[in-house]
Amino acid sequence: MSGFGGSPAAIARRVVPWLVAICILAVLLRRAGAASLRDAVGNADLVLLLGATALCTLGMFALDVLALSRVVSWFNCPTAMREIAPVKAAAYLINILNYNAGSGAIALWLARHKRVPFLEAASAVLFINVVDALVLVAFMAVGLPVLRPPMRAGVAMVIGIAVLAFTGNLLYWRAGVDFLVLRRLREWPIFKSFRQARIAHYARLAAIRVPFDLLFIANHWAGLRAFGVAAPPLMVLAYVPVISFISIVPITVSGLGTVQAAVVVLFKPYGSEAQLLAFSLAVSLALNGARAVLGVPVFRRVSEDIFRGGRAPL
Repeated sequence: MSGFGGSPAAIARRVVPWLVAICILAVLLRRAGAASLRDAVGNADLVLLLGATALCTLGMFALDVLALSRVVSWFNCPTAMREIAPVKAAAYLINILNYNAGSGAIALWLARHKRVPFLEAASAVLFINVVDALVLVAFMAVGLPVLRPPMRAGVAMVIGIAVLAFTGNLLYWRAGVDFLVLRRLREWPIFKSFRQARIAHYARLAAIRVPFDLLFIANHWAGLRAFGVAAPPLMVLAYVPVISFISIVPITVSGLGTVQAAVVVLFKPYGSEAQLLAFSLAVSLALNGARAVLGVPVFRRVSEDIFRGGRAPL
């Protein structure tokens, strides 16, 4: 059993998400039909999809690097975009398999190359992830009026929980409210960025992440067009943030299967199941491929930087 990497519970945590993803994709493929899926790919404007993905990925990468540079400089140490750009590109490559591992690689590079304590570096990455989630929820709130009633209620609940959580976050870190038993968390290194963050930091980072999400949505709009799915831009603006939120729910690996099911359900009025399934798989493959193109050339150099840095400070 140890050859598979741990206890039965640990193995299950790794295997079950893959099994769920495969089962969902198998059902979707059976419903769409292999021949129809092949025709959808054959009739698609792949030049449009790949061109839009290349342009949007470059823009998103620049915004990713800007956000990471700013946050690390605010809370850890001065870090220029040119320094952190190869690290973020290498993390893209790792993210394809495991998002948390990609985030950990950034923190480890900061720990070994910039001598930032690992948990404090991880705090900066965590801060970006939290603001990303808040911006995503804000987009979901903008699109709430056009969602169909059953989904509108679910999305409204998510928005409400996010608002309460962010309010609690501000009360805890900025107003000193302890919530009975949470006082000791304030000194933990993993929360250093939140301890130091002011409202202005949240706002400035959100201003960077909003155009990032808009580029992501634009990429999906172009991809839908490439596969002959004429969904109105307003519906794309409303649905893509919901799909993005579904992708981070840890049911399957990186949302594989659940994302495709959400695309088929949400955009069903605008295209066939084969078109929608083909689009969703193709845009995911194109995005990961574009990110891999950025990450492969620098991965070895970044890895060497990490290992040359010696033991990481905690």
